Amino acid sequence: MPGISPTTTDVLRAGGAIAGIALIVAGTYDTRWLPAVGCLAVVTFAGTEFALERVRRWLDQADRRADQQRVLEDVHRELRRANATAEHAQAELADLAREWNSLVREAMHGQTERAERVERAAQPSQVRASPSR
Repeated sequence: MPGISPTTTDVLRAGGAIAGIALIVAGTYDTRWLPAVGCLAVVTFAGTEFALERVRRWLDQADRRADQQRVLEDVHRELRRANATAEHAQAELADLAREWNSLVREAMHGQTERAERVERAAQPSQVRASPSR
């Protein structure tokens, strides 16, 4: 049995066997009790094996729960790692968005300056053209 030592299993079986044998020996002193004591001994043996089977089942369930717990812990660890990665990616995206916005502002500011220079350049020529009339 996994999870329970073989010594414990052997002790339980030996205890059941000793109890059954003690019942049989006690029944042999008076033969009229022999059938009842024999049945009781069989019930004792069966009860011991039933109890061992229940313990096996309980240990299997405990092992399955432990496996599920390990899987859940692994999934939780992966989710935390993915969350950290997502936070890092969001921070990088925010940095890129700030850089992009500053580049757009610079480009827009540069276009505004160029447009102002073009307007200024155009205005003196209009002013020069006016006095010549």
